[in-house]
Order: sequence, then C-alpha cells, then structure tokens
Amino acid sequence: MINWDEKTELQKVISIFEYDIKVALDNALQYKYLLKLFNDNFEFVNKAPVFFSRTISSCMYSLIMRSARIFDESKDSYGFKKILNKIEMNYSKDKNMLNVISVIKNEYAGYEYIFNNIRILRDKIYAHNDRKMYRNGDCYSEEEAIDSFNHDDFEKVLRWAFNACCSIEKAYGDDVFPYNELVNDVINLVNK
Repeated sequence: MINWDEKTELQKVISIFEYDIKVALDNALQYKYLLKLFNDNFEFVNKAPVFFSRTISSCMYSLIMRSARIFDESKDSYGFKKILNKIEMNYSKDKNMLNVISVIKNEYAGYEYIFNNIRILRDKIYAHNDRKMYRNGDCYSEEEAIDSFNHDDFEKVLRWAFNACCSIEKAYGDDVFPYNELVNDVINLVNK
C-alpha cells in the first residue's frame, strides 16, 4: 500500500475520487432498498407517506447530484474523463498504465448514454431555475424524473467507475480494497 504522504497529487485525487464513487454507490443501494421497501410493504409505508416520499426523493437527489459530479464533463470540472486524460499525460511512458486507460476510455464511451441521462436529470430538475422555464411552463418535474430515472443504470456505471479506479490504482502499484456493499437494513423498520 502506498502511504498517503508518498502518493503523487494525481494519485491522491484518484483515491478521493474512488471514495466519492463509493458514497454515490451507497446512495444507489440505499435508493434500491427504499424502493424494495415501498413495493413490498406498501401498507407500512402509507403510515407515513410524506416522510417516505421525501426520503426517497432526497436519496434520488443525492444520487443524481453525486453521480453528475463524478461524470461531469464541463470545462471547469474535474470529472472522470478529465482525470483519465491527466493520468494518460502523466503516465505517458508507462505502457501498462496506458493500456489500462485505453480500456477504461473505451468502456466509458459505451456508457455515454447513461452519463447524458444523468446530466439531463441534473440540469432539468435540480440545477436550472431560470425565467424561461417558468415563463414557458417548460418544467421538467421531479415526478417526470422519477419516471425516467433508472437506478439500475446508476448502480451499473458507479460499479464500473469503482472498478476502473481500482484498475488504475493497481497499475501504479497501490493496494486496492474491495467495495463493502451496504446491507439492506431499511427492512428492519418493518421486521420488528
């Protein structure tokens, strides 16, 4: 394991980025577990419908915003794609690292439709509050977001991103720790 103080600035960024991905993946699993609670225990959920609907909405918001930050490609962002490009530049003489980055970039391209959906959800629902939207009634509501929201896609790309970070860390000689998946403890609310 490379000690924190021995890591380059880029290696530190990758470690922090991996942590952010784990937190977003935790959000994806929490969202999935809440949906399962809703579907399997509708009567219980209806005892506090406002609480549960706001809880799932908050979880969805957190998942969308965290994922959007990870896969942001805007000019001033430090998203996954920009990090891959920086690694490629910094390790330009390391054939092993360049092969790892090449594979990751090819896989990244295959998930582009999911990244675009994440950006649309962020932009249309949570980020934009402009006059045009209100004046023209061109509102993309949270209800529409829930209808178009596919949490399986989020979980899939976040698991992929975590594994990609692990591949990068292995390529530069760091130890990799597996993702400890969250346990579905929300069901304990019902099973008393």
